[in-house]
Amino acid sequence: AVQLSSGGAAKILFDAAGASYINTGSNFGVGTASAQRPLHVNGTEGVARFTSTNSGNSGFEVGIGTSSQAFVWQTENSYLQFATNNAERLRILADGNVGFNETSPDTIIHASQGGEPPAEGMLILEANSSSRQLRIQPPTNADNGFFDARGGNMTFLDDGTEIFRYNASTISTSTGINVGIGTTSVDTPLHVESASASDLIKVEGT
Repeated sequence: AVQLSSGGAAKILFDAAGASYINTGSNFGVGTASAQRPLHVNGTEGVARFTSTNSGNSGFEVGIGTSSQAFVWQTENSYLQFATNNAERLRILADGNVGFNETSPDTIIHASQGGEPPAEGMLILEANSSSRQLRIQPPTNADNGFFDARGGNMTFLDDGTEIFRYNASTISTSTGINVGIGTTSVDTPLHVESASASDLIKVEGT
């Protein structure tokens, strides 16, 4: 073992048969004599690489590149995990699918609650305040799924053109849009079709 001490206290220890450490109480630089942090890596690319006995020389890298871009880089054909409170929260598969609380995402974005979702919605998209939101909820054991537009109308667009709008108690479609109920072959503004019902449209007053 090689040990460097200061003031009678061991500061650096290199031990081929056991644990090694650097415990100087100050910053340590790799490629720099002016370390700004406990570990400061500097170079044409300031990169740290981590490998395991299974990964070979590729492994995982984190650092800053030649264009000053920061990166987290998984070079292996495997997934990338992110965790908080000692539990996985986010996973990116090797094919690019992303799972939120989901370890086997089936699509580009796959979010799972891991139980009954909260009543306020599982996904919230917010503009400039909590009064202008779009909340999305899948069906649960206790309730139906929903799209909840707060602070404005709910509109559906096709290629940038509005085709359907819901505003409080009114449902409307844009001019030139045909609506089909029970059929996909729609040739009039409203086309209702049923193979069994005798009364296709019913209008009632109160």
